[in-house]
Amino acid sequence: MENKRPDIYKLKTMEVVKESLYLYKNNYKLLLKISLISFLISMINTVFSYFLTISEISAANIVITLAISLLVIYFKVMLTVAMYISISNRYSGKLITFREAFEKSKESVWTYIGTGILFILIMLPSVLIGLGVYLTAKTDLLKYLLLLIVAVPSIYLAIIYEFAPLASVIEKGKAYEEGKASYFKLSKRLVQNNFWRITLLMASMILIINLPSLFITNINPWFKALSALNQTVMNLLHDFLFVFVSPAVSCLIVVLYLTLREKVVFKQQ
Repeated sequence: MENKRPDIYKLKTMEVVKESLYLYKNNYKLLLKISLISFLISMINTVFSYFLTISEISAANIVITLAISLLVIYFKVMLTVAMYISISNRYSGKLITFREAFEKSKESVWTYIGTGILFILIMLPSVLIGLGVYLTAKTDLLKYLLLLIVAVPSIYLAIIYEFAPLASVIEKGKAYEEGKASYFKLSKRLVQNNFWRITLLMASMILIINLPSLFITNINPWFKALSALNQTVMNLLHDFLFVFVSPAVSCLIVVLYLTLREKVVFKQQ
């Protein structure tokens, strides 16, 4: 029988944004709990790192710092996975508690980490080329021009494969409708016909998220003049504000993924 392909789905970005905000509003207690716990874990690491900077450097301190950093990364990844599980379940109308989401995250955390590492490895060659161009260019104009050219494939790869780590969580234990495709093939398929819409949405989101940090740490000269303690306090304040932003960003990513998953993926007949 001849394969039939339905009309190409055109993403309605404003509907996705509205649905994300609605989802956040109706589930803020659960989502803020996850985000706040993640912040507290980061705060422990930040405070410990500060005390390390004012103490003598020793092999023991380096080992302890590395061990704590790895534990912090692991638990933050688990909480990220728990956030995605909570949002996807609540979006589907299923009630789920923090404990249930955290328990379920254990099943997907290593798959998520592995997919994330593979994503980084895919991006690494273009990033290294860009870094090499930036360091070896003779003039600033040539440096930024070549860097812009090299950045194009990096941005392209980042967009088409951005859903792969998330897919490793949401698709865990499910059979793909399109067969045994990898998470990266699934991500590419979801993005391919809405590349520019998704790029614009993601660029806007990244800009909004990073403006406060850019203003505080890179633009304002008074920040660089602060002591290490005051800089640490300012960074913690910024991270605390991000507690409220992070769930909204996660809602947007999950709703975008699930919308594309429903509209784009189909069975060939």
